[in-house]
Amino acid sequence: MTRTPSITRTILKILQACEGHALPEDVLREHLDERERPRVSDAEFAPAKEWLVANDCIKELPGKFGSTVPRWLITESGQVRLAQ
Repeated sequence: MTRTPSITRTILKILQACEGHALPEDVLREHLDERERPRVSDAEFAPAKEWLVANDCIKELPGKFGSTVPRWLITESGQVRLAQ
């Protein structure tokens, strides 16, 4: 059984709590690991993130201050999907 729906919903909730501020992916993963049990593996995180991007629920922003770590932001579509 796949946890992708649960993981995608949790990612959206985490990003919504940032109130419009982009969250670095490593910090997003830390928050996700605190909320999901067992911890989310890379193999589970990747398809959840890809689904959210493909469905315009989250948007990738470049890292700050020369960081290569992407930052993530919930979109208006993500807000609507979370409200459903």
